[in-house]
Amino acid sequence: KEGVLIIKDSIKKLETENKINSDNKETLNDRQTFRIDIRIRNNSSIIKSDVINIVLNSIEDLELKVDYDNPKYTIFIDITADLLCMTVLE
Repeated sequence: KEGVLIIKDSIKKLETENKINSDNKETLNDRQTFRIDIRIRNNSSIIKSDVINIVLNSIEDLELKVDYDNPKYTIFIDITADLLCMTVLE
């Protein structure tokens, strides 16, 4: 749960910075897209779809749309054995 809160906070921080620094006339809602990249290695107990659902449930109030080709944000999750690394890329 703590990891998904970090993702949510990271996206909100990036959105706040973009509202302040944005010079273009495109609305933020038009650009709020994301994709989730997950890599799981050496851990057969974790199911990728379960991780996706946890992340989606945690960010559903951000009103982001999925865009696999050109997302504004990429939520990258790498699980190796019992180590979890997450980052939000803009």
